[in-house]
Amino acid sequence: TVNSAPAFARDGRSDLLASLDDWQMINVGDGSQKEGDEIVLRDNGSRLMSSFETRSIELGRRFRLTFDFQYHSDPQNQVAVFLYFTADPATGSESTALILLPEPGERAPHLGFARQSPEKTWSVQSGNDLPGPLGANRWHRYELAWNEATRALAVSIDGKIVLDSILERTDVLRSPWGIGMGGFRELRLRSMTLRDE
Repeated sequence: TVNSAPAFARDGRSDLLASLDDWQMINVGDGSQKEGDEIVLRDNGSRLMSSFETRSIELGRRFRLTFDFQYHSDPQNQVAVFLYFTADPATGSESTALILLPEPGERAPHLGFARQSPEKTWSVQSGNDLPGPLGANRWHRYELAWNEATRALAVSIDGKIVLDSILERTDVLRSPWGIGMGGFRELRLRSMTLRDE
């Protein structure tokens, strides 16, 4: 499965979540599991990010990644979805990520591109406020398009572009990669596809 799954899914029609062979759950709470065609991540009760990561599904230099997500949030917490990637070690960053704040909290709903230092702190480089909260307890469609040659990054949520940016020449979106959550009681994922362009 490690060798066959990435090739099987690169037409953009195959669901990357059909099998958990290429994924691992990290710092997740009880009840985190696969339920039918959905992946359920539950809060672990600590301040550590809960995540769902793959080390075997490679990303091309130009790709489109799509998936559906639904969250159950605590109104007392600022909630965040991290779509994170491995950074180029030469930049001094450990990871890069798109950080989505779907609900208001310490700041307004927002989507931003960020870099993580070896000390595990995030620095947001660019981003946009959302028109308003996305809304918990219902499905949303996330679509990311990346072109490493031009550093063009575009993200749409529910069919509306929320980020269209040119990143620095040293920024990359590479494997291992995954999805993390912070502040949620639960995050659900489904219908994830990857297509080379």
